[in-house]
Amino acid sequence: MYIQTHIESGHMPGAINLHYAAFLDPHTKTMRSNEQLQQLLCYKGIDLEKPIISTCGQGITACFVSLAAHLLGKKDVPVYDGSWHDWYHRAKREHIKIIE
Repeated sequence: MYIQTHIESGHMPGAINLHYAAFLDPHTKTMRSNEQLQQLLCYKGIDLEKPIISTCGQGITACFVSLAAHLLGKKDVPVYDGSWHDWYHRAKREHIKIIE
């Protein structure tokens, strides 16, 4: 059984924050169209021509990022399965950006 210990909120340097709901059509609760997904990623400054690793607090949003990229033709977006919890405990303190 996995028991999460308390960790501070924050993000990895260079990370771009996107909530999983941004990928869903608000009416149908299904993935947005490819055109809308492309617009979302572009708006957030995500370039599908560059390497991407998706991550989040526990893996849910990360899967949406990887799925959206896959639907748009990028087949190599791994999910960092350790996510924020693992990063927080393993990274050097200067590589952790705490949200106040």
